[in-house]
Amino acid sequence: MLIALFSMLAIAIFGSGESPFLIPKVDKKIKKVVVDDERKTEILAIMKGYKKEWKILAKTKKKQAKSFKKLNKDRNADPEELAEIINNGRKQREGLNEKLIAARIKVAGLITDEEWNEIMNGVLEVKTKTTKKLTKAETKARLKQDKRIEAIGDEIEAAFSVPAHREEATKYLIQFEEDIIDLLVGSQNHTYKDQEILRNRLSTEEEIDEIIQQLENFRSNVHYSFLELRKDLVELSTEDNWPKLAKALGKLIKK
Repeated sequence: MLIALFSMLAIAIFGSGESPFLIPKVDKKIKKVVVDDERKTEILAIMKGYKKEWKILAKTKKKQAKSFKKLNKDRNADPEELAEIINNGRKQREGLNEKLIAARIKVAGLITDEEWNEIMNGVLEVKTKTTKKLTKAETKARLKQDKRIEAIGDEIEAAFSVPAHREEATKYLIQFEEDIIDLLVGSQNHTYKDQEILRNRLSTEEEIDEIIQQLENFRSNVHYSFLELRKDLVELSTEDNWPKLAKALGKLIKK
């Protein structure tokens, strides 16, 4: 993917990171690069409309994350209710993604190849088919440095006085880590192809949608693994030790 691997993990659970298709400071680039005033005005109007929609969704995601974190604190919370919040978020993103693709196609039709290349220059990280991918071992080593994962491990150590329960809870966390590692490593397989599609002014709606769906599938798999980890820890926990476990899990939920 075109999002750095660990940035992908950061946005996966209610993260508010920008879409990979929103070019940083795009308005300034368009104003500088597009020479025709009429086309420039039309392009900026399209981008303004999309960015307005994106900001609305960002606020909605923040509210959803707040609701999810609050529900997460309740050991007896209905897992289906937690899943519903996640599913609602995906449905709302799907609506925005459709608008995103439409905006990109319109902009691409109003811009010349030369202007497009200049705008894209330096925006997307240049990768080639020979770019070295992170191995599973390298990804695991980097994930172990994630303070949020480390916090969950620390709370498991502190929360369970019974060694067998502590060992079982640790096993669940390790399984979660393995799931995430596999997802992160696997996501690298699309990097070169995705970059080529995004850099191409004439890429089709279908090609762009495929990339979006890859990211959404990544999110969905992270969500599933998170909910599984939470369910397993709930079953092992007590009302007394759940608050700290929930707090540690909450660190994975960005607001």
